[in-house]
Amino acid sequence: MRTRKLLVFILIVLVGCNLENEVPINLPAYETQVVVECYLEAGKPIRLLLARSNRFFDEFDLSSLETVLDESLVQDAAVRVLFGSDEIILNNDINFDQQTGFLANYLSWERVPEISDTFHLEILLPDGSEITSQTTMIPQIPFDSIVVEYQDSLARVLTYFTDSFDEENFYRRHLHRTSLDSIPYQDFLAEDTFTDNGTIVFGTGFEFEEGDTIINTLYHLPKEYYDYLVSVTFSIQANLDPITQPGSIFSNVQGDTNPLGIFTVLSYVRDTTVIGE
Repeated sequence: MRTRKLLVFILIVLVGCNLENEVPINLPAYETQVVVECYLEAGKPIRLLLARSNRFFDEFDLSSLETVLDESLVQDAAVRVLFGSDEIILNNDINFDQQTGFLANYLSWERVPEISDTFHLEILLPDGSEITSQTTMIPQIPFDSIVVEYQDSLARVLTYFTDSFDEENFYRRHLHRTSLDSIPYQDFLAEDTFTDNGTIVFGTGFEFEEGDTIINTLYHLPKEYYDYLVSVTFSIQANLDPITQPGSIFSNVQGDTNPLGIFTVLSYVRDTTVIGE
Protein backbone atom coordinates (compact mmCIF):
# COMPACT_ATOMS: atom_id res chain seq x y z
CA MET A 1 0.00 0.00 0.00
CA ARG A 2 2.84 2.37 0.90
CA THR A 3 4.58 1.50 -2.36
CA ARG A 4 1.47 2.36 -4.37
CA LYS A 5 1.11 5.72 -2.57
CA LEU A 6 4.78 6.47 -3.22
CA LEU A 7 4.38 5.76 -6.95
CA VAL A 8 1.31 8.00 -7.11
CA PHE A 9 3.25 10.78 -5.35
CA ILE A 10 6.17 10.46 -7.83
CA LEU A 11 3.78 10.65 -10.80
CA ILE A 12 2.15 13.78 -9.40
CA VAL A 13 5.56 15.41 -8.94
CA LEU A 14 6.63 14.49 -12.49
CA VAL A 15 3.41 15.87 -13.96
CA GLY A 16 4.09 19.17 -12.24
CA CYS A 17 7.61 19.36 -13.64
CA ASN A 18 8.58 20.93 -16.93
CA LEU A 19 10.03 18.02 -18.86
CA GLU A 20 10.09 19.77 -22.23
CA ASN A 21 13.10 22.04 -21.85
CA GLU A 22 15.21 22.19 -24.98
CA VAL A 23 18.84 21.28 -24.49
CA PRO A 24 21.22 22.90 -27.03
CA ILE A 25 23.80 20.50 -28.44
CA ASN A 26 26.91 21.95 -30.00
CA LEU A 27 27.94 19.66 -32.83
CA PRO A 28 31.62 19.64 -33.80
CA ALA A 29 32.62 21.22 -37.09
CA TYR A 30 32.38 18.77 -39.98
CA GLU A 31 34.83 18.63 -42.84
CA THR A 32 33.53 17.26 -46.13
CA GLN A 33 35.43 14.24 -47.43
CA VAL A 34 35.78 12.77 -50.89
CA VAL A 35 34.01 9.41 -51.21
CA VAL A 36 35.08 6.68 -53.66
CA GLU A 37 33.09 3.59 -54.57
CA CYS A 38 34.25 1.18 -57.30
CA TYR A 39 33.69 -2.55 -57.87
CA LEU A 40 35.66 -4.53 -60.46
CA GLU A 41 33.90 -7.48 -62.02
CA ALA A 42 35.66 -9.69 -64.56
CA GLY A 43 34.22 -9.23 -68.04
CA LYS A 44 32.24 -6.11 -67.08
CA PRO A 45 32.83 -2.35 -67.63
CA ILE A 46 34.34 -0.30 -64.80
CA ARG A 47 32.00 2.14 -63.03
CA LEU A 48 33.24 4.47 -60.29
CA LEU A 49 31.44 6.92 -58.04
CA LEU A 50 33.41 9.98 -56.90
CA ALA A 51 31.35 12.13 -54.53
CA ARG A 52 31.44 14.35 -51.46
CA SER A 53 30.26 13.39 -47.98
CA ASN A 54 27.74 15.60 -46.19
CA ARG A 55 26.67 16.24 -42.63
CA PHE A 56 23.80 14.13 -41.32
CA PHE A 57 21.45 17.12 -41.07
CA ASP A 58 22.45 18.84 -44.32
CA GLU A 59 19.57 19.79 -46.59
CA PHE A 60 19.65 19.25 -50.34
CA ASP A 61 18.08 21.42 -52.98
CA LEU A 62 15.82 18.86 -54.64
CA SER A 63 14.38 21.29 -57.18
CA SER A 64 16.34 19.59 -59.97
CA LEU A 65 18.43 16.46 -60.50
CA GLU A 66 21.19 18.58 -62.00
CA THR A 67 21.48 20.61 -58.78
CA VAL A 68 21.64 17.49 -56.61
CA LEU A 69 24.35 15.93 -58.78
CA ASP A 70 26.34 19.16 -58.87
CA GLU A 71 26.30 19.42 -55.07
CA SER A 72 27.11 15.75 -54.47
CA LEU A 73 29.50 14.59 -57.20
CA VAL A 74 33.17 15.42 -57.82
CA GLN A 75 33.65 16.08 -61.52
CA ASP A 76 36.64 16.77 -63.78
CA ALA A 77 39.02 14.34 -62.07
CA ALA A 78 41.54 12.13 -63.88
CA VAL A 79 40.78 8.49 -63.04
CA ARG A 80 42.60 5.36 -64.17
CA VAL A 81 42.91 1.70 -63.18
CA LEU A 82 46.25 -0.05 -63.72
CA PHE A 83 47.15 -3.76 -63.78
CA GLY A 84 50.52 -5.11 -64.88
CA SER A 85 51.68 -2.88 -67.75
CA ASP A 86 48.13 -2.00 -68.84
CA GLU A 87 45.79 0.79 -67.84
CA ILE A 88 42.13 1.68 -68.29
CA ILE A 89 41.14 5.36 -68.39
CA LEU A 90 37.71 6.21 -66.94
CA ASN A 91 35.77 9.02 -68.59
CA ASN A 92 33.78 11.59 -66.59
CA ASP A 93 30.29 10.42 -67.59
CA ILE A 94 27.08 9.80 -65.61
CA ASN A 95 25.86 6.20 -65.67
CA PHE A 96 23.05 4.47 -63.76
CA ASP A 97 22.77 0.69 -63.50
CA GLN A 98 19.04 -0.03 -63.26
CA GLN A 99 19.55 -3.57 -61.97
CA THR A 100 21.91 -2.75 -59.10
CA GLY A 101 20.87 0.87 -58.52
CA PHE A 102 24.52 1.97 -58.66
CA LEU A 103 25.14 5.55 -59.82
CA ALA A 104 28.57 6.26 -61.31
CA ASN A 105 30.11 9.42 -62.66
CA TYR A 106 33.27 7.83 -64.12
CA LEU A 107 33.03 5.00 -66.63
CA SER A 108 34.99 2.87 -69.07
CA TRP A 109 33.31 0.40 -71.42
CA GLU A 110 36.58 -1.50 -71.62
CA ARG A 111 36.07 -4.81 -69.83
CA VAL A 112 37.88 -5.91 -66.68
CA PRO A 113 40.20 -8.78 -67.72
CA GLU A 114 39.57 -12.23 -66.27
CA ILE A 115 42.99 -12.53 -64.65
CA SER A 116 44.22 -13.10 -61.11
CA ASP A 117 46.08 -9.86 -60.68
CA THR A 118 46.39 -6.80 -58.47
CA PHE A 119 44.56 -3.71 -59.70
CA HIS A 120 45.66 -0.19 -58.76
CA LEU A 121 43.41 2.87 -58.67
CA GLU A 122 44.80 6.37 -59.23
CA ILE A 123 42.66 9.51 -59.01
CA LEU A 124 43.92 13.04 -59.55
CA LEU A 125 41.36 15.53 -58.20
CA PRO A 126 40.80 18.98 -59.78
CA ASP A 127 42.64 20.63 -56.84
CA GLY A 128 45.74 18.54 -57.51
CA SER A 129 45.36 16.11 -54.60
CA GLU A 130 45.57 12.36 -55.21
CA ILE A 131 43.67 9.26 -54.12
CA THR A 132 45.07 5.74 -54.50
CA SER A 133 44.01 2.20 -53.68
CA GLN A 134 44.56 -1.38 -54.73
CA THR A 135 42.72 -4.68 -54.72
CA THR A 136 43.39 -8.23 -55.91
CA MET A 137 41.07 -10.44 -57.94
CA ILE A 138 40.04 -13.54 -55.97
CA PRO A 139 38.44 -16.74 -57.31
CA GLN A 140 34.76 -17.61 -57.29
CA ILE A 141 33.58 -20.28 -54.84
CA PRO A 142 31.21 -22.60 -56.75
CA PHE A 143 28.02 -24.14 -55.37
CA ASP A 144 28.25 -27.83 -54.55
CA SER A 145 24.49 -28.23 -54.73
CA ILE A 146 21.20 -26.41 -54.25
CA VAL A 147 18.62 -28.64 -52.58
CA VAL A 148 14.86 -28.04 -52.36
CA GLU A 149 13.07 -29.76 -49.47
CA TYR A 150 9.31 -29.90 -48.96
CA GLN A 151 7.03 -29.82 -45.95
CA ASP A 152 3.38 -30.18 -46.90
CA SER A 153 2.83 -27.63 -49.70
CA LEU A 154 5.76 -25.38 -48.81
CA ALA A 155 9.45 -25.62 -49.70
CA ARG A 156 12.81 -24.47 -48.39
CA VAL A 157 16.10 -23.99 -50.22
CA LEU A 158 19.48 -25.25 -48.93
CA THR A 159 22.65 -24.00 -50.60
CA TYR A 160 25.86 -26.03 -50.11
CA PHE A 161 29.44 -25.05 -50.95
CA THR A 162 32.94 -26.05 -49.85
CA ASP A 163 35.27 -23.69 -48.02
CA SER A 164 39.06 -23.92 -48.28
CA PHE A 165 41.01 -24.62 -45.07
CA ASP A 166 44.12 -23.00 -46.54
CA GLU A 167 43.02 -19.40 -46.04
CA GLU A 168 40.56 -17.17 -44.21
CA ASN A 169 37.50 -16.55 -46.35
CA PHE A 170 34.60 -14.12 -46.18
CA TYR A 171 31.22 -14.39 -47.85
CA ARG A 172 28.06 -12.47 -48.62
CA ARG A 173 24.82 -14.33 -49.17
CA HIS A 174 22.10 -12.91 -51.40
CA LEU A 175 18.82 -14.66 -52.03
CA HIS A 176 16.27 -12.94 -54.24
CA ARG A 177 12.71 -13.99 -54.82
CA THR A 178 11.38 -13.54 -58.36
CA SER A 179 13.99 -11.06 -59.72
CA LEU A 180 17.32 -9.41 -58.96
CA ASP A 181 15.84 -5.91 -58.88
CA SER A 182 13.71 -6.83 -55.86
CA ILE A 183 14.79 -6.35 -52.23
CA PRO A 184 16.89 -9.39 -51.23
CA TYR A 185 14.95 -12.01 -49.28
CA GLN A 186 18.25 -12.77 -47.52
CA ASP A 187 21.32 -10.54 -47.32
CA PHE A 188 23.99 -11.28 -44.73
CA LEU A 189 27.75 -11.55 -44.22
CA ALA A 190 29.60 -14.62 -42.97
CA GLU A 191 33.11 -15.75 -42.09
CA ASP A 192 34.32 -19.32 -42.61
CA THR A 193 34.54 -20.06 -38.87
CA PHE A 194 31.45 -22.31 -38.76
CA THR A 195 32.24 -24.96 -41.38
CA ASP A 196 31.33 -28.63 -40.98
CA ASN A 197 34.41 -30.42 -42.35
CA GLY A 198 34.78 -27.65 -44.91
CA THR A 199 31.13 -27.63 -45.97
CA ILE A 200 28.98 -24.55 -45.46
CA VAL A 201 25.22 -24.53 -45.90
CA PHE A 202 22.90 -21.52 -46.11
CA GLY A 203 19.21 -22.24 -45.77
CA THR A 204 15.74 -20.77 -45.60
CA GLY A 205 12.54 -21.66 -43.81
CA PHE A 206 9.64 -23.51 -45.42
CA GLU A 207 8.28 -20.35 -47.00
CA PHE A 208 8.19 -20.90 -50.76
CA GLU A 209 5.42 -22.18 -52.98
CA GLU A 210 5.38 -24.09 -56.24
CA GLY A 211 6.35 -21.80 -59.12
CA ASP A 212 8.42 -19.38 -57.01
CA THR A 213 11.69 -18.30 -58.62
CA ILE A 214 14.66 -18.32 -56.21
CA ILE A 215 17.93 -16.64 -57.21
CA ASN A 216 20.97 -17.68 -55.13
CA THR A 217 24.09 -15.51 -55.18
CA LEU A 218 27.28 -16.31 -53.27
CA TYR A 219 29.93 -13.57 -53.09
CA HIS A 220 33.51 -14.44 -52.19
CA LEU A 221 34.73 -11.24 -50.52
CA PRO A 222 38.22 -9.76 -50.15
CA LYS A 223 38.82 -8.94 -46.49
CA GLU A 224 38.81 -5.18 -47.15
CA TYR A 225 35.35 -5.42 -48.70
CA TYR A 226 34.06 -7.55 -45.81
CA ASP A 227 35.41 -5.02 -43.28
CA TYR A 228 33.86 -2.17 -45.27
CA LEU A 229 30.42 -3.83 -45.35
CA VAL A 230 30.55 -4.63 -41.62
CA SER A 231 31.45 -1.02 -40.80
CA VAL A 232 28.63 0.29 -43.01
CA THR A 233 26.16 -2.01 -41.24
CA PHE A 234 27.30 -0.83 -37.80
CA SER A 235 27.18 2.81 -38.90
CA ILE A 236 23.57 2.45 -40.11
CA GLN A 237 22.61 0.82 -36.81
CA ALA A 238 24.31 3.64 -34.87
CA ASN A 239 22.36 6.26 -36.85
CA LEU A 240 19.13 4.63 -35.72
CA ASP A 241 20.07 4.87 -32.04
CA PRO A 242 20.29 8.43 -30.64
CA ILE A 243 22.48 7.41 -27.68
CA THR A 244 24.99 5.34 -29.63
CA GLN A 245 28.34 6.77 -30.66
CA PRO A 246 28.51 7.29 -34.46
CA GLY A 247 30.18 4.47 -36.32
CA SER A 248 33.23 4.96 -38.53
CA ILE A 249 33.48 3.57 -42.07
CA PHE A 250 36.41 1.29 -42.90
CA SER A 251 38.08 2.43 -46.12
CA ASN A 252 40.83 1.05 -48.32
CA VAL A 253 41.38 4.29 -50.25
CA GLN A 254 44.15 6.69 -49.25
CA GLY A 255 45.00 10.26 -50.11
CA ASP A 256 45.81 13.82 -49.11
CA THR A 257 42.15 14.65 -48.45
CA ASN A 258 41.53 11.72 -46.05
CA PRO A 259 39.02 10.09 -48.43
CA LEU A 260 36.40 7.46 -47.61
CA GLY A 261 35.30 4.48 -49.63
CA ILE A 262 36.08 1.16 -51.21
CA PHE A 263 37.90 -0.10 -54.30
CA THR A 264 37.41 -3.83 -54.58
CA VAL A 265 36.42 -6.78 -56.75
CA LEU A 266 33.12 -8.60 -57.12
CA SER A 267 33.63 -12.36 -57.32
CA TYR A 268 30.43 -14.39 -57.21
CA VAL A 269 28.41 -17.31 -58.55
CA ARG A 270 24.66 -17.22 -59.18
CA ASP A 271 22.04 -19.89 -59.80
CA THR A 272 18.28 -19.75 -60.37
CA THR A 273 15.86 -22.37 -59.03
CA VAL A 274 12.16 -22.62 -59.80
CA ILE A 275 10.28 -24.43 -57.03
CA GLY A 276 8.57 -27.54 -58.36
CA GLU A 277 10.64 -27.94 -61.52
